[in-house]
Amino acid sequence: GFSDAMGKKDECDGRWRCRFCREHLLLQGAKDLDFQLPLPDNEVRDLRAKLKKLFLTGRQRWSWIAGKWQRGWLEFRPANVVWHSRHGVGTWHMWTDASGTTQLAVHLQHALEESGPQPYRQM
Repeated sequence: GFSDAMGKKDECDGRWRCRFCREHLLLQGAKDLDFQLPLPDNEVRDLRAKLKKLFLTGRQRWSWIAGKWQRGWLEFRPANVVWHSRHGVGTWHMWTDASGTTQLAVHLQHALEESGPQPYRQM
């Protein structure tokens, strides 16, 4: 499938993984170690080209707030992969509609929380 064609060999154990399996391991490691490795320059250039005017300096991690509910954070990754703080790995796609408005779609496997919405707590 499409995700298989975009996989690569893991630098640590030499096993081949699809892009989503690899990103899941990277996300889990980042959460477990509370440490983020910087993206390689070529991946930063890829994100800058795809996100255009939405590109931020540094990691592309955004707070996700819907109404008064804090939904965690999203981090936009190369190859149209997105990390979510609670729902794992998904995909994102950006386009310009007929009126010239930039649209951004995020697809997550488990977008609804089992326990319902959590109130936003400012830290």
